[in-house]
Amino acid sequence: MYSGPHIKRDGLVFGYDTGYSSGDLNLSRGRYFKGPLSTNLLQRLNTSYSNTQTTNFYAVAGEETVKIPKVGKRDVKYVEYFNNYPNSGTCCPNLFNYGEATVTPSTSYTYSIVYKHTGGYTHPNFMYRYEYNGGTYNTEGGFHSTASDRRRHLGNGWYHAWGSFTTQSTTNRLICYSFLYNYGTTKYKFYVAAISIVKNTSGGTHLIVPPHLILQPSTSISSTQSLIDLTKTTDIDVSNVSFDSDGQPTFDGTDDILNTGLFSGRNPSTSPFTVEAILKSDTTSGNRMWLDATSNGSNQRFYSALDDGGNNPLGIQGSPWQDPVPNTTNFIHQTIVMDGSTARSYRNGVATYTKSYTSYTLAGPLNIGGRSGYRWIGTIPIVKVYNQALSAQEVQQNYNAYKSRFNI
Repeated sequence: MYSGPHIKRDGLVFGYDTGYSSGDLNLSRGRYFKGPLSTNLLQRLNTSYSNTQTTNFYAVAGEETVKIPKVGKRDVKYVEYFNNYPNSGTCCPNLFNYGEATVTPSTSYTYSIVYKHTGGYTHPNFMYRYEYNGGTYNTEGGFHSTASDRRRHLGNGWYHAWGSFTTQSTTNRLICYSFLYNYGTTKYKFYVAAISIVKNTSGGTHLIVPPHLILQPSTSISSTQSLIDLTKTTDIDVSNVSFDSDGQPTFDGTDDILNTGLFSGRNPSTSPFTVEAILKSDTTSGNRMWLDATSNGSNQRFYSALDDGGNNPLGIQGSPWQDPVPNTTNFIHQTIVMDGSTARSYRNGVATYTKSYTSYTLAGPLNIGGRSGYRWIGTIPIVKVYNQALSAQEVQQNYNAYKSRFNI
């Protein structure tokens, strides 16, 4: 089992790391986070596509097996072409049809693509779409690296790019093909590893497919395949979690919750444990739990607000919290250690609050994201649960492993 550099490993019974880093889209979100729930709607076609409403179309497409950094070996589609063909460089050589998707009118979608080209342009129009409304094809625009789209370099000339778009009011079919704005007589080669077209979640937030899990046509990621447990022994169900515009799990304060399935009925007096997390609140108002054992029960409290430098954020046994309202939107590393007689909250590696407790049992399993009426609003990119009480030195060790990554 591997849980990250310089991170305490012994006793780890649950955990996840989405790969998110403060302000760093180039961090590989890939060691444990596979991506959001999604189905690739694009049906890949192996034949060239042409329609009478387009001009200057030509295609010379084929297949190759290529090893792609951070993705692995893939069968990719490719085209070889001269940039000035067929219209002496005055327009765009439309290269090949990659596939078609059945879509819903006036609906938000996201595309995700891994591609490489040997030409000199940094931002090619690597994919274009037509929308078919039952009678005509409507030209809709290119997918490329612009202010509204995103792109990251995977290495060796390969890129992963993604962006969102909304279909026209009459659209029922989407057709994707490739071309490049460029001029000259040099012969270039253009590769497409895969394209995913994913329907966005309600509210307009779009999903992306990470490059290491580019979906094949009509394939899906299930609710227990998206977030991989650090111990690699547990399926984490994210069906009640939302995703933000970077495809990261987020908690919107309504119904988002992640049930660990652990420690219902556990007695922290005889069975110590530790819960650790990286937390970021998106609000500085309202009573917000990021951790809860389902309910208070009969003097069975185990919950926490953000340890943000105010009063005691813990609810332990018969004692409620004193400071339930977040006062910062910065990232904070928080650890709660139940050592058998004392609950200790650590903020950024430093012990801040303690509460004594006696023998009692937790009312239910540990939930990340709070409970009804006290839901978390924000992100929780890392959570770890240990089957033992961590020492102050071990808490500091874990904090040191994360502080630079989250600019804490």
